[in-house]
Amino acid sequence: MLEFVCSLQSEHLTPEKLFYELEHSHLLIIGSNFSNWLARLFLRMASAGGLSDPRDFGEVLADSHTDSDERLMTFLQQVSVRTRVYSGAEQFVDELHRRWMSRRGPAEVIPLAARRSVSCRPSARCRTTPSSSVMRAKTCRPCRD
Repeated sequence: MLEFVCSLQSEHLTPEKLFYELEHSHLLIIGSNFSNWLARLFLRMASAGGLSDPRDFGEVLADSHTDSDERLMTFLQQVSVRTRVYSGAEQFVDELHRRWMSRRGPAEVIPLAARRSVSCRPSARCRTTPSSSVMRAKTCRPCRD
């Protein structure tokens, strides 16, 4: 694992697109089993300027062990103040879903019979599962494009 992680930083093996996205986006890690050193190294690799540098993006760790690792928590509190830690991946996902639903509202549910009865007009061979937009437009996105 150590050799693999170190090789990611080598000049010819660096996944540039991945590191760009990690540096310019919020990072959500759910249910990882990263050890103390691997969590520190991964978070550091994900931030171009370093964990203690001011940045617009933060990290969230939601797992069952990070908050019980006293050394890792001390490190994060002192060096990476933008990193948030939540105990339990399942509880985090449940809470995230609850908040998403309260903001967005329930999705439009299309009965299975209605989904089967609608087919995309431009191409009889189209196997795209109709969504609510297909129900209105009678054309799936791949066939429109």
